[in-house]
Amino acid sequence: MTPRTLICLLFFICNAVLCSAQGNRTDGPVRIELLSHDAVRPPLQTSIINLFISNESDSLKWYIFPYYLNESLPEDGIFNAYDNWETQYIVGRKYPEALDTFQIIEIGFIGPDKFVAFCLGPKSNIVYERYSMSSWGDSQYREVDYWEVENLMVNGETPFDKWLPYDVVCSTGSLLNSSHASYGCLNLNWNKETSGSRTDYPKESVSHIQAVGIRKLRVRFEE
Repeated sequence: MTPRTLICLLFFICNAVLCSAQGNRTDGPVRIELLSHDAVRPPLQTSIINLFISNESDSLKWYIFPYYLNESLPEDGIFNAYDNWETQYIVGRKYPEALDTFQIIEIGFIGPDKFVAFCLGPKSNIVYERYSMSSWGDSQYREVDYWEVENLMVNGETPFDKWLPYDVVCSTGSLLNSSHASYGCLNLNWNKETSGSRTDYPKESVSHIQAVGIRKLRVRFEE
């Protein structure tokens, strides 16, 4: 074997090992167990999963997922908003509604670039059983790219968790399972007292949300 052939072989082996490690990501902060995959309303498909998120760091982190599994997160970390900005393009949900002992907050952003996110405080973790991830098309997804980010900045200036008029941090150790189904989900965009959309959002128009301190990861679904 010539030196040149040996070098090429070593490069191939190293590259294969690196790609394998990047594809598995089993040691990342997110773990997913696939429970079922249903095409209830084709071409919309839904994957029912158990979602485990663990923030082992000493600071707050956001965990960002594609709104649909067939979509990708923007390479530059900028989620652009629609030109006709409305606060209803931010979808906040608190689970479970009728319990105050813990909370899991899911934040959705709808625009030309979309995401679903969970915010976890330092050294905290959540388990969301029977969470659903949807996709459009015929493909059945068995993995998803996601980000762990230091912060989300509204218009590149204000931290998202400070900009929103409600608490977004999930309670540490939260376990949401089928026993909580009867407690419902609280729409954080809704004002029960006025029976209308809440009006205490900042008045500024949002052009984009910028993810900063991005750690790009991938997780395969365990079956």
